[in-house]
Amino acid sequence: MKTLKIMALIVALSLTVFCLIGCGGKSYNDSMVVGGGAGINMGEVLAGIITRTQRVMSDVTDLSSAEKAQPDLLRISQDYDDLLYHITRLDMQGRLDLSKQARQFLPQMQGMAARIQEVPVLHDIIGKDLDDIADKLGQI
Repeated sequence: MKTLKIMALIVALSLTVFCLIGCGGKSYNDSMVVGGGAGINMGEVLAGIITRTQRVMSDVTDLSSAEKAQPDLLRISQDYDDLLYHITRLDMQGRLDLSKQARQFLPQMQGMAARIQEVPVLHDIIGKDLDDIADKLGQI
């Protein structure tokens, strides 16, 4: 039964990653740039963080891979902290545009965290990290 749950989780995570990759689209514009024309586009930064999360989670299939993913998820969470800090440097339109982009990904990220909760062995290792990431994405 436990193996069946883990296999179902793997399929669900794979579908989530597929949807995240397909649903995002590039919606970066100049309003999301911090530091002028040659600055950093926060939309690109957010997309990169989401892509890294997808890549890390696509490898989570069992206890060992969850343990291996945990340090990466902690770094991703810290990258969200940095992003949240720099968002304050955007004007109102930039914040609105970035928030719109983040909202596209939020349901899938929350779903990923919820699916990890369904497998206690995985939730014990990375559940809090995924919940933190989903919360930070929701703050954007």
